[in-house]
Amino acid sequence: MDKKEFNQITDGLNHMMESVKQLMDRNIQLTTGLYKEEAEKSKAMLFALQSQMNPHFLFNALNTISWVCRENPEEARKLLLTLADYFRYNLNYDAYMVPLREELEHVKDYLQIEKARFEEKLQVTYEVPEKMEILVPTLILQPLVENAVRYGIDRTGCRYVYIGITEEADAYRVEISDHGKGFPEEVLEKIAKDEPVGSSIGLQNVHKRMKSVYGEERGLQIQSTPKGSTVKLYFYKGVKEA
Repeated sequence: MDKKEFNQITDGLNHMMESVKQLMDRNIQLTTGLYKEEAEKSKAMLFALQSQMNPHFLFNALNTISWVCRENPEEARKLLLTLADYFRYNLNYDAYMVPLREELEHVKDYLQIEKARFEEKLQVTYEVPEKMEILVPTLILQPLVENAVRYGIDRTGCRYVYIGITEEADAYRVEISDHGKGFPEEVLEKIAKDEPVGSSIGLQNVHKRMKSVYGEERGLQIQSTPKGSTVKLYFYKGVKEA
């Protein structure tokens, strides 16, 4: 493991922890003042950052890279750089809206690392257009993809993730599907009612953020069956700021 590349990971984690602390402090200041709208935005970004700082993911990623080092040092180096890019993107919390293409590349970094971990047990399919000229909330897709990887296990033990992006007249539709057992009905009900859902906080956070940016009727659309689930998001054109 190259020392410079390892330091990139360490610096990224330190900066991320400092970012969370600053956001927490900012939240306290804002919620005691008159700028409630700004406080809600800051709080949403805090939750988004927290959802990305999964210590189990980092632990598993480093273990995977360590294992790959023994068989393929060059591939391990590429994975380490991908991991550095993944955390570097998380540090860009000041950019509330980012190009959809950048958000998709961040998701691809995550899936590349998970693919190295699960190997043939993780199958990923993309259907995306060449041009995606639209801004979307930053860190909006990764929690949904992570959920699909974590729970989208079929009866054979394989994980299947489908990511499709379609341009419509007034929006880009993003679909994320898996072949898992589906969402528990009580989880779907709580998300619809904006009630706490325990371990599904990432999913609920994305739902709330979508509504805050695009309107109360434009949160997540979830189709769930015992053979798999599909989460749809509509990113409407012309929206530049939350």
